[in-house]
Amino acid sequence: MQIQVRDVMDKQPVCLPREATLTEATQTLLDHDVSQLYVVDDEGCLLGVLTDFELLKAQLISLPGDQSVTAHMNAQMTTVSPSLPVARLAPRFRDSSCRRAAVVEQGQLVGYIDRRTIIQLISMLESFDAEETQPVQHDGAPSSVSAPRFLQQTDRVRV
Repeated sequence: MQIQVRDVMDKQPVCLPREATLTEATQTLLDHDVSQLYVVDDEGCLLGVLTDFELLKAQLISLPGDQSVTAHMNAQMTTVSPSLPVARLAPRFRDSSCRRAAVVEQGQLVGYIDRRTIIQLISMLESFDAEETQPVQHDGAPSSVSAPRFLQQTDRVRV
């Protein structure tokens, strides 16, 4: 069994319409306690991402709050398919400064996945593996039980 991005992604990304202003974006970011917002068109197609960093820069140079978010969003972002195996995504997070990826299916934003989710998944699987490989007493004689492998050994993230 391979765990796919769709199995662990956050299915409720915080989105803004392309017409949103910097003031609206700042309020949305604070209201939802997130570090980035996804900018989408009327059909839900992903146009870009607006980060807290970009909003901070805009505030520090006193840009007017009525400016469009599209002028400050990044249209070059990491996107992945919901059917991508997590084992193939994890090395991408490890080997780059990428912290999260938008999950896009047929052009539509359907969620996002971040490093923390991968860390939680690996931790859960390692905990499960440890529990399943404890010696089991059967008729007084210890034996080993092998845990099912959700990630093949070659797919495991190594530090």
